[in-house]
Amino acid sequence: MNGSGGGSVERAIQAVHPDCIITGDSGYHHARYAIDSGTALIEAGHFGTEIIFKKMLAQTITGIMKANGEKTPVIISGMEKNPFKLYK
Repeated sequence: MNGSGGGSVERAIQAVHPDCIITGDSGYHHARYAIDSGTALIEAGHFGTEIIFKKMLAQTITGIMKANGEKTPVIISGMEKNPFKLYK
């Protein structure tokens, strides 16, 4: 679950009983639910789980636009930065 997938943790566990869920934005209660259900939960960060899809998303949008006869270019911004910093 990329981005803010924490809200789907309970539904995913109930539906498919996964061994592990990788998400980008879970909270305390989502983590407790996963632990209590015997499911590992990896919190990979909201930014980190979304940024990896921007090239694929741009290609998909470009394909849809071309199929509809659009000629507007899709430009991927290089300005987006992770708002969180790790201090050691």
